[in-house]
Parts: sequence; C-alpha cells; structure tokens
Amino acid sequence: MGQKGFFVASWLVVFLVCGCASSPEGSPPPAPFEEEPPSPAGLYRIVRLSAGAPPLTAAGTLTLDDRGVFRESGSRATLGGPSGDEPYHVGGEGSLGDDGTIELVPTAGERLEGFATAAGRLFVCAHPGAASAALCLGVAAGTAMTAPTGAFHIVLLTRHTAWLATAAGTIVFTGDRYEARGTVTHSGDGFGDNLHFSFQGGFVRDASGWLLFDKLWRGALAPAGDIVLLGTVSDPATQEIGICLKAAPRLEGTLEGSYRGAWLRCGDPEIASPLGRIAFSADGTLTIEHEAGETEGRYTLGPGGTLDMILDGGETVTGAVDPTTQVVALAHLGDAGRQRIGVLVRE
Repeated sequence: MGQKGFFVASWLVVFLVCGCASSPEGSPPPAPFEEEPPSPAGLYRIVRLSAGAPPLTAAGTLTLDDRGVFRESGSRATLGGPSGDEPYHVGGEGSLGDDGTIELVPTAGERLEGFATAAGRLFVCAHPGAASAALCLGVAAGTAMTAPTGAFHIVLLTRHTAWLATAAGTIVFTGDRYEARGTVTHSGDGFGDNLHFSFQGGFVRDASGWLLFDKLWRGALAPAGDIVLLGTVSDPATQEIGICLKAAPRLEGTLEGSYRGAWLRCGDPEIASPLGRIAFSADGTLTIEHEAGETEGRYTLGPGGTLDMILDGGETVTGAVDPTTQVVALAHLGDAGRQRIGVLVRE
C-alpha cells in the first residue's frame, strides 16, 4: 500500500532475579532492603495514528503500572519519511481510573486522554487539543486466540501523503486468510463518492503475538478473539488505523446506554481528534455530545450488530457494535474532504 496505485488496486480493482548465604551461626542473614517492584495494572497492544508534527503511526506494547507510570515500545513510521518499522520507546505518567478514564502524559510529547471498557479490555485515547490530532487504540494483551475467526465489522481510516480514504464493511477471517468488502470514500482524483471495495489476502501470527498481514497491516487481537486493531508501520507513504468488531448474529433491534470515546477527523484544512459522547435510547433516538454542542438523530441496530445513524440535517454515519455492546465503531462516508472515524466505549 505504499503508493496510490497499489491502494487503488487493493481497494478498487477487486474493489479494496538472587544468591543465598548463611551467617556463622547458621541462620540466614537479614535480607537487604529493596524497594518492591511495581506490579502491572494493565498490559496492552496498541495502534496509534498521529496527524500532528511529525505525523506518525505506531504499533507497540504499553504497560501501565500501579505507581502511575506507563512504558511503551514498538515500531513506528513517519508519514513521508525515508523508511518504516523504526523502533521507538516512550514513557511517562499514566493512570486508569476506576471510572474508566485513562490518561497518558509522556515525558516528551502531548497528553492523551480517553476511556476504557469495563475491566480495561479495550481503551481509546486521543489528543483533545486543537494543536494536533492523534488516536490511540489498545486491547488487553494476554492469552489470546491464535487468530481471529469468522465475520467481523471493519472501520478504517487511511491517510496517504496525497489523499485520504475512509472505509466501513465486513472482513471474514478463515484460517490464515481474510476477505474484506464494503464501502469507501476516497479523496483522490476521480474518486470521492461512496464506492464498493473488495480485496483478500493472507496473514500470519508472529512469535510476539502480532498478526502480520500481506496488506502491511499489523494487527492486535483481543484475548476473547472479538476485537482486532489494525495499523501500518511499514509503509512511510501511508498511515492507517482501524478496528474490527466480531459480528453477532443475534444482535439486532435497539441499543440503550451512553458511550464515550474519541473521533479522528482528517480533511483540508480540518485535522482534529476530539473526545465525545453518544447516548442511545431504546426508542431509536440518539444524542451526540461534541465540542460544538449537541446533535440529535435516529439509529438502526441491524443484523449482526451493524449500526446506521441519520443525524438531524441529513448527515449519515455507519458502523457497528461489538457482541457485548461495550464498543461502538463509526465512520462518516460520502464527504471526501471531511473524513472521520470514531471509537467509543460504554460508560
């Protein structure tokens, strides 16, 4: 996916540690005092897209310990840079509150704020300030299934050096193969409208537990096998971040509850990553709280957990809910100049 032609071909042609000693009396000597090491409060695999300066994508492992410290390391790429898969390490203050709020304050860089699901199985963070934009998604790292299986809903945002694309659809995993299809909005010359995509390929699971796709995605699988995060760090010409939610055949009807999370908006000139909230009511109505106020509308929870929203004023949003109704992923399609995705978790 390093160049526009490759992207078009992929998306559109098919369209897209100690020794011991004894005292002279035979009793063990007193152990020297050592500060107790911190215990992990959370271990996550993360994908990140930063549209600031410099524009970066990253895929790595993040540890939050019980002393309010986070450490993160992995691979990254700078958009338009000379190469990808550059190793990185970052750390600073971090906290995950009992109320699900999460904050990461690196020693160098901007603060990330966001929210986590119950038990911290997935979190979403963003730079809410207007000076830059970044979206970071994390799933708990643990004993996971070897690979995703079955049908998932996919939401994906791609930021190339010359164009933008937002996609939503279905991806099916079978063995070590995948097949994706759906709708994409592309800002490249000759595109722009909602177009259908279809592409397929293969993937492997490496020794460290990452899913490596021939499409240059690096994937992180949640321990329950119901969420897959996607990012690119091997192609400096392309930034991608996405999320796949397992389809739930019996999930249909209405959705009730409040969800909070973050949006990633990319366009010309708008680039932002604000926090927000959506409240769904059992009567099919919704209210979106955002930095400019509130927007109301209606929604439909369709077969398998698909989510379609029509906002007051006619704007449409598409996406999905995970099988536990704890995570919502959304995409705005149809406007090539103002593209955005959102990931929110139940409050």
